[in-house]
Amino acid sequence: MNNAPVEATAQNTHLLKRIWNDESYGLVLVLIVSVYVLLEAAPTTALTHFVANVLIGTGFVIILRVARVRIQVSLATILLIAIVLVFSLALSGADRSLVFPKFIETVLLALASLAIVFRILKDPLVTSETIFGALSVYLMIGMLFASADAVLGDFTAFFVSAGNSSMKDYLYFSFITLSTVGYGDLVPKGNLPRTFAVIEAILGQLYLVTVVALLVSNYIRRQPPPPLTR
Repeated sequence: MNNAPVEATAQNTHLLKRIWNDESYGLVLVLIVSVYVLLEAAPTTALTHFVANVLIGTGFVIILRVARVRIQVSLATILLIAIVLVFSLALSGADRSLVFPKFIETVLLALASLAIVFRILKDPLVTSETIFGALSVYLMIGMLFASADAVLGDFTAFFVSAGNSSMKDYLYFSFITLSTVGYGDLVPKGNLPRTFAVIEAILGQLYLVTVVALLVSNYIRRQPPPPLTR
């Protein structure tokens, strides 16, 4: 009797359990990168937003598990994720009709980023998963400000250039600002958009030179020295 399918199923189940039980910040990082690529490369439709929100929601669930937040907070977060998914599926592909789910996304991204930061700072031991968690927060900051910029752009012109801006523009502008590259093809218009851009640029640099740099230095320091060669 061939037990190969049974063994393969058992291995897959064991892998899923290990991902769920371990601190899978690496999986969160992969989901965030996947969301960015999807939103930038795929056409701007309601289906694209829905699939992206499914990936984001999956990342939020993993973050809740890893950060060990209270059950009440987890249930409230899952409810908000469900609301975002319903709105993303029900509304049209126009960016302006998605202002409410984008606002909820902004709140969830802020809370998830804080949850990861508090969790990784409490860990007595810096591991590769801790580094993945810190990098996930850095990318989530970019997505957080992109979502916040999009919400603001639904009420007032966010960029100097004329025309309706898409989520692709806000994501591009956010990560260019976060990394302080500043190509200059998209320029914020008005005091509030400029304030958002300045806060994001300062926050991104401070986060890199404090949290990420500290974690990486501690991770390198705890690595065993290379063996001596004769």
